[in-house]
Order: sequence, then C-alpha cells, then structure tokens
Amino acid sequence: MKDPIHDPITILCQDFQMLESWEDKYSYIIELGEKLPPYPDEYKTDAWRVHGCLSRLWVMPGPNHSARSVHFLADSDALISKGLAALILLAVNHKPANEVAQMDFSFLHTIGLGQHLSPSRANGLRALVKRVKELAAKTQNGIKQ
Repeated sequence: MKDPIHDPITILCQDFQMLESWEDKYSYIIELGEKLPPYPDEYKTDAWRVHGCLSRLWVMPGPNHSARSVHFLADSDALISKGLAALILLAVNHKPANEVAQMDFSFLHTIGLGQHLSPSRANGLRALVKRVKELAAKTQNGIKQ
C-alpha cells in the first residue's frame, strides 16, 4: 500500500501546486535536474540516448537497478530536458520494474506540463517516458540492458 505522505508523485504534485507561476515551475524543474547524480560520460552514447528529444538526453539503468527496485540515471545537455528527466526519475526510481512498465504517468497532466511545454519538449518528454517504460519492461523480463 502506498504511503501518500511519502509518495514521490504526490510530493511532486503538491510542490507544483504550491508554485504560482510557470516561471517558478520551470525554475523548480531546472533545480531538480541540478540534483541528479553524475551520469558517466562513457555512457553518453547513441545506445543510451533518448531518440525523439531535440536536445541530447541519455537514460540508463543505474548500479542498483533490479526488477524489485528500478534505478535510472539520466543526463542532458539542456537544463529543462535534464530537469524533466529528473522529474520522471523521481516518479519511478525505487519502484518495482513491473509497476514502472505499466505506469500511466497521468501526474504529468495533473501538474500541467501538457499545456506548458513546447511541442518539441512534449515530444521529448513522451520519448523519455517511453524509453523508461521499455527499460523497466526489459528488466522485469530479465533481459540484460
């Protein structure tokens, strides 16, 4: 059973609700990106790149990644893309792979991202969500990344 007080998606939604302007919300997204752990340069390759994002964005399973508890690492050369990746990773990291593979990510609409991202950023966000779900499904099925 989820603990709504400590559920990262609930916390993200509450944080977004407290911020009044979209300028503040974008600043918050950028701050999330700045808090991402380092991403190894040797994995900034096409194999780990999120295709469909105009900026260069990479996502890969981290060292503690397993079917019981996924853990992804991400990086981008664009501040907003890196922040959006951080937002997604906050929502999925430490959850079972099968749960992540089936997530609907409806919280993204709840916080209003659908209405406030440019079409190219929205495409990149969809590509990121698709890639995270694919990697989680592979982990769930025991496929080595």
